[in-house]
Order: sequence, then structure tokens, then C-alpha cells
Amino acid sequence: MKTHGYPPRLYWYIAAVLGVALPVAAGAVVRVVLEPPDLATWVGVILFFGLALLADMKPVPLDVENERVVSLAFVFVVSSQILFGWEYAVLSAIGGVLVSQMVERRPVARSLFNAAVYGLAAFSSAFPVFLLGASSDLEWITLYAFVGGALYVIVNVVLVCGALAILAGQPLRVLLRDNLRHSGPAFV
Repeated sequence: MKTHGYPPRLYWYIAAVLGVALPVAAGAVVRVVLEPPDLATWVGVILFFGLALLADMKPVPLDVENERVVSLAFVFVVSSQILFGWEYAVLSAIGGVLVSQMVERRPVARSLFNAAVYGLAAFSSAFPVFLLGASSDLEWITLYAFVGGALYVIVNVVLVCGALAILAGQPLRVLLRDNLRHSGPAFV
């Protein structure tokens, strides 16, 4: 396996994130297989997957140098979670990242890590529904969207900054603060 100059500790971190994400992804697959959606749901899931994929392929620059970019795919993933269920959000998040990373020819370890992070972030966006129950009331759906979106971003940022902290040999809090300063306004 090529190490790409990554420290061994980073591979352990990647393995831990994958170890948490794999049962979530497997659970999503099982849910879809045991409760297959109707045609209208499939069309909606595929549409939101395609939109998330497009957003991942064209991230939004946060600076003039185009060194910092942010994907707005989470908007479609969280929407998919609210409209269709956590299992579809998880699978579209993982699938979208894997496709975009393959197109960009990213290293396998990085692609798997990013897919795992997106899958866990998508799963976390469903916590409000898990805790409070599904609802068709506009107020509840709005709450689910905002809280679920915030959870998605938090899980994504913390896990990615964790990997970057190991790679850079810096404290996690330094990277979190830097990320919040540069990317935070895009999500507010």
C-alpha cells in the first residue's frame, strides 16, 4: 500500500472512522433492501443524489486563490434525509463522494475516509428525527433541516480536522478554529 507520506497514526484514525461508518452504511443497505421504495421515491432519491454529486464536483471557493473550497452537497443530502429517510441520505452521501473522488483520482485511503465521513455526517443529520420522531408539520421539518444540517457540518468538520491535525502534527483545536474562521460564514 502506498503511504503517500502519511503518518501511520493517520491510517489508524482512518480505520477507526471506517469502522464506525461501515455498520451505518450496511444498515442503510439493509433498510433499503428490506423496505424497497416505490418508483416515485426512487426518482426523488436519484434526483437528489445527482444534485449532491454535482455539488460535490463543483465546490464553492471561499477565497480568491481557490485554496479553500466547500461542497454544498450537504444541502441535498440533508434534504434527502428529511424527504426520504436516513438510509437514502447515507447512501447518496457515500456514493456521491466516492464517484467524485474517483473522477478526481484521489488516493484510495483518502476517498474511503471522505466517504465514511460523509456517511457519518449524513447519519448524524437524522438525529433530530430519531430523537423527536418524524413529523409532517412545517415547523418540525424546518427544525429538522436546521439542526440536521448543523449536525452534518459539525461531524464533517470535526472528523476532517481530526485527520488534518494528525497529518499536520497540530492540535485539533487550532485546525477547528481556523476552519471555523474561514468556512463558518459559508454555513451561516
